[in-house]
Amino acid sequence: MASRGLARAVWLRWLLAVALHAVAAAPAAGGDTVWKMTRHSFDRTLTYDNGLGFWLSSAGTMALRNRVQLLPPVADRYGIFWHKKVLHSDDFEVSFTISSRAGQNQDGQFAFWLSPDNFTETYDEQAIISTSKNLTLGLQTAGLTLLANRPTFRGLAVIFSQRNQVTAVFSDGKEPITMEDLATGQTGKRTHVRKRNLDWTGRELQVKLRLRKNSLILQVVHDATPQGKDPKFSELMRLPNAGTWKRDENFFGFSGYSGISSALTLELLSVNTRNFNMQTVGEDDAIEEIEDGREWMKVLEQEKRYVSQASQKEAVVSLTKLLSDHVNRSTSFGEQLRATLAKLEGRLDSLGGEFRTLVAETQAFDFSQNKFDPDQVRQHIKRIGSILSKEDGGHSKKMEEVHSVAKGLKVQGQAKVISGEARAKVESVAEQAKSLELHAAAGSTQTSFSLLALVLAVAGLGLLFLNRMRYYEKKHYI
Repeated sequence: MASRGLARAVWLRWLLAVALHAVAAAPAAGGDTVWKMTRHSFDRTLTYDNGLGFWLSSAGTMALRNRVQLLPPVADRYGIFWHKKVLHSDDFEVSFTISSRAGQNQDGQFAFWLSPDNFTETYDEQAIISTSKNLTLGLQTAGLTLLANRPTFRGLAVIFSQRNQVTAVFSDGKEPITMEDLATGQTGKRTHVRKRNLDWTGRELQVKLRLRKNSLILQVVHDATPQGKDPKFSELMRLPNAGTWKRDENFFGFSGYSGISSALTLELLSVNTRNFNMQTVGEDDAIEEIEDGREWMKVLEQEKRYVSQASQKEAVVSLTKLLSDHVNRSTSFGEQLRATLAKLEGRLDSLGGEFRTLVAETQAFDFSQNKFDPDQVRQHIKRIGSILSKEDGGHSKKMEEVHSVAKGLKVQGQAKVISGEARAKVESVAEQAKSLELHAAAGSTQTSFSLLALVLAVAGLGLLFLNRMRYYEKKHYI
């Protein structure tokens, strides 16, 4: 009964998961049925409760209260934001909303990437940071020279330049691509490029990419849509799906560069991913939940057959296996979450230390004269000296307490003189020990003499026995 109830509980959990995905399925414009992929989507706030663990954020990218800051308002900063999970569909749509503030030099840019390769598996943030404190040099050493991605990437790149230009590139990864190549149009025969002019900076912009088996459509909404109304997208470009990768397995992400001297600030407000292929759920975790539910359904369907002892044993074995698989999956997810939290805690500690250093350096620097302020430096030295003096005083106080305790113990030891009665007892014990030693020595001497007498007696008896035997021998021969 307990196993049956547990099976029903897991089955209800599976039904709930399916129901939640079913709620996400709704008719799209044009009458197509669409399935929202919730693990690849978010709106404004992104936390661990609604999928932050599915994303890789690095460099200057950070999830804030009501947005994801892809590029901070600081010059010469990169942003990296990729989804870790594969997207299983060959007919889907990704729409995202951005808000930007332009820099003066107009050299900032960002890109949307769609690739069959999992960028997050090969990206090693620790190795990049340990290579150089300059992130640009670290990315170059790692081969990530195309807006924090490889110049031999496979898939689609939609690059938004601050010069009000949008460039869409399909690449098979066999020829490297540089930003200079895209600017001059010399991208080789293996790439397919489309360019359009678009004034996208300084406003909210909604972008939608619809990837089908034979084409890709890029649409945009220039102005923010009033709440409660559907956005009206206008087609920006359409290009053939020239990608050579496997159509139903894709990863997507964002990256950008704020600019050399003036900062392009870019915030990601929402990402909405929808699946138009009704033959697949599109997300690994959802597929696992449904497949897991199907296994539990099989057990429940066979419930009436478990009447004999053999069939009941078979049911117990099957339930044990299902529970073990469920525990293993949960344990693996917990370990991943724990490792992610530990890594995040370490990054926050490191960031706090860097902030404290920057604050101290900022306070000591005179920006009006472009040099360090001696008075501020002197104040910092005085503060350090006061801290050391305070610690030295505390240390001296502790040492004095230790010496005082040691001195007290010494005085107490000297004050405790042995009394006459105690001395008499000690002398009595000494006399008894000495008497015992003499008694033991005398006993040892007596034992030695007794042993010698015993040996002599045995030797005498042996001689008498030998003489008697000789007498009998002589008598026998005579």
